[in-house]
Amino acid sequence: MTSSKLAGLMLAFTLVAAAALRIYGTAAKDTFSEDENFSLLYATGHASEYYDTLEEKPPFGVWVPAAEWKKFTQPDRLFCFSKITRDMAFLDIHPPFYFWFLHVWTFIAGVNLWTGLTLNLLISSAAILSLYGLGRYVLGNSVEAALAACVWALSPAVFQMSFEARQYDMLVLMTILFVWQFLRYVDANRAPRLFDFILMTAVTTAGALTHFHFSILAGGCGLYALARLFREQKNRLATVSGAVLLGYLLFFWITPNFYRSFANAGETLNVFSYEALMIRVENIVNSCRQFFQNPLPFVSARYTLPILLVAGGVLAYRKRPAALLEHVRATDWTGVHILYFGLWMIGVLIALYLAFLTPVQSMLPKHLGMAWPFFAFLPVFILRLFPKYKNHLAALGCVLALLPGINGAKAFREFLSAQPNPSAVLAQAPTVVMDNVSIGYLPRVLWKLPDGTPVFVASRSYLLQHQAQWLNRLDSGAVYISIHSAEHFAGNVKGGREQLYELINRNWESDFMKDAVWGFGDAMRLQKKR
Repeated sequence: MTSSKLAGLMLAFTLVAAAALRIYGTAAKDTFSEDENFSLLYATGHASEYYDTLEEKPPFGVWVPAAEWKKFTQPDRLFCFSKITRDMAFLDIHPPFYFWFLHVWTFIAGVNLWTGLTLNLLISSAAILSLYGLGRYVLGNSVEAALAACVWALSPAVFQMSFEARQYDMLVLMTILFVWQFLRYVDANRAPRLFDFILMTAVTTAGALTHFHFSILAGGCGLYALARLFREQKNRLATVSGAVLLGYLLFFWITPNFYRSFANAGETLNVFSYEALMIRVENIVNSCRQFFQNPLPFVSARYTLPILLVAGGVLAYRKRPAALLEHVRATDWTGVHILYFGLWMIGVLIALYLAFLTPVQSMLPKHLGMAWPFFAFLPVFILRLFPKYKNHLAALGCVLALLPGINGAKAFREFLSAQPNPSAVLAQAPTVVMDNVSIGYLPRVLWKLPDGTPVFVASRSYLLQHQAQWLNRLDSGAVYISIHSAEHFAGNVKGGREQLYELINRNWESDFMKDAVWGFGDAMRLQKKR
């Protein structure tokens, strides 16, 4: 089989397998994730209206059909990009590019549990093809490029980014496109054209509008360009720098209030302590090891294959050190500079995290997503040490990459299935009271309620101060939900949950279900006392 046909088969296998893993992992999903609620709120253009409820404006503190709260995550105004941009600048910590796409997608696919996945499937497929294109450009070999795309796309650290409606797949796509165009621009073997300048500017603007961490990549590319072009190609250095600068000027023009997001982000930071530092170190280790996993999961030792490779290398070195070193020197290392971008990104992101400049929860594998496409090239350079069998090993590696992917998707399904699910209780409830208006949790509960179910949502302090407004409407079968994962959200006074439980138990018999609300809240099904 020719190399081009093998590469085509590997790429097709990757696209199908990547989509299958994402669909399989998401199939057990029963409600939105916490971050996904934020995405839908902003993408539908209702964030500022929702935040008004935190000021005790209706539907806060009044009996309304569940549909009145659900409308905050339902689109009703097409192309309200300026509203989305303004809301995100003043209320969130991210720029709006992905949320513009999600906004349009909600009108095409509707708002449901598959909205984010279907959009992300399109974006991740484009990222796979783009990484393949980048690989062909850098490596000069289609089979190697297909292997890199496969290793990246089937890694559990990567495909889990697609499980929710968030911007990380888009960020990776912009990262790949930016580096690809950047390397084309600084390539001394080709003369940059006006189109290259325009494309560099456009990708820079899109990347900056996707995530603020994109500036880290731009800075790393700036250092790369400076080292490569400063002595002999100052004009090329000036034009590529000008394209990136123009891209950021366009970003500033599109989002003039972007700086307000930094103040919002500052509110999420933690104070330094040794214990907090150790937690962060553990989070880093856990996230990094999820990208490269043992491709032979049926072998007991997790690192069996890497250990065998290292042991084999040591043995070969001791037997014939001169021949081994000569073999390494003679190996084709074309394109190895691509690893620089991965090392730069992961190094800076980890440094910021250890310096407590990013929130403690921002070290999941998805938060290192900008680095993973470049580390996917590592197996390519390892296989180059075996040139005689390189294509065969690449095809085998493509299949082996699927095994940890299957395990990762299966583990995610098991995690979702193991969560306590209140759907049956909520579907039968004649009325529902909730003691928290947290954006990350309230929509998840409301999603499972019929549109016509009367609900009373307020903070605990409001419930304690206005008892008659909600207690008098309760009937047998009513459900009270207390969200404890947002314990200190607006209006949730210390000890308020215990006071409300005591108040309810004085008037009702209750079937108390601890952590029954997907693990982040308790549920109480009420019955009149006899």
